[in-house]
Amino acid sequence: MRMKKTSIIITSAETIGNNPDLLTQIFLRLPTKPLLKFKCVSKQWLSLISNPHFCLCHTRHHQTNGFLTPTALLLKWYFTLPSEFDVVPLTHNNIRVPFFDYMNYAPNINVIQSCYGLFLCESVVDSPKDIISRFFICNPTTKKFKELSFPKKPFQGSKSYVSMAFVPLKSPHYKIVCVRKVSDKSSKYELDIYSSETDSWSLSRISFCVEGSIRFNDAVFCNGKIHWNCYRRDSLYFDVENESLEPLPMPISTMEAPKERSYLGECRGVLYIAVTYFVFICSEFDVFEMDSDYSCWTLKHRLYIGGLVKDFPEIIWSYNYDQSPGFSDVCITQFEKEEDPKVVVWVENKVIFYDFMDGAWKSLYDLRPGVDVESIDKYYHYFDFILPYQSIHANQYFENLSSI
Repeated sequence: MRMKKTSIIITSAETIGNNPDLLTQIFLRLPTKPLLKFKCVSKQWLSLISNPHFCLCHTRHHQTNGFLTPTALLLKWYFTLPSEFDVVPLTHNNIRVPFFDYMNYAPNINVIQSCYGLFLCESVVDSPKDIISRFFICNPTTKKFKELSFPKKPFQGSKSYVSMAFVPLKSPHYKIVCVRKVSDKSSKYELDIYSSETDSWSLSRISFCVEGSIRFNDAVFCNGKIHWNCYRRDSLYFDVENESLEPLPMPISTMEAPKERSYLGECRGVLYIAVTYFVFICSEFDVFEMDSDYSCWTLKHRLYIGGLVKDFPEIIWSYNYDQSPGFSDVCITQFEKEEDPKVVVWVENKVIFYDFMDGAWKSLYDLRPGVDVESIDKYYHYFDFILPYQSIHANQYFENLSSI
């Protein structure tokens, strides 16, 4: 009986192996992790799974209503070692994100931006004459990465701000947008574009002037556009397909107090901004949603976080600065395949989210012990600066087979 069962399995495997179309249909329905293991079975399976067209079809097969669902949040603590991260699972599965240890020749990895499975990273190394930055595109799921060669800087000491545009449901190719200042005495910038399809740069495609405080290092890609955050004035967004730069008005404050911080994010093709204000012990913030036609921002929610004292008695609230929020970072994301976005924040070492259905804050995850605030205070005493909370930056992690 055992001999007969084994023969059936071998015969079935041979039948599937001799039918590439059937094999493809089976592979399309499998999660990413088994597929990565199946690459080792045979050269035929390796070739099929590594094919960019298959990777594109696999990603499309696992979308829901035209959108991909993140499987985890990749968290980076500020003022810790650049390659130290935490993972917050957003699904019921035990998500283990392969970190950046496979990029062993590029120490001190910082994530600049995540975009539907691909990460734009920077490795900074101090040299006797200058600070050397190297930029990488990587996919933590496949452990593949590629170093980018950027255009030469126009003057010594200038800073290049890079952003990524990637829509894996439409194309396996991505683009990198580099914004750089023309000179240290000018407000003029130039914009270069890299295409993975041609593996080349188009230099100085757009020149523009900026009088203000646009944060080109705080970018979000949404609906084919790269949006840059700005705390005070109006900002800009770049339409990647049409290669046009357009104005992006910031939300109008609903409070008399000025803005303190803003957190730019997206979820299921919608752009959001969460805003805190300069008020005594900031325990509430506004969540704005951009209209689909980009005509204006709409205030969707004003969330009060002060009530957590009753719901989470284990949290110890402390303020070193009156106008600081009692939480670190705000992330707008999605859980599982639910339609409604979730607002996620960090208080002490606890990750919590607001459930709009129940109108309540709920616990999501407990982080490892973070930075020592006292040591940071000592480090920054020269600047007369006190860090009032443990600051965290979040990146959405999408598990897929996207090629580099």
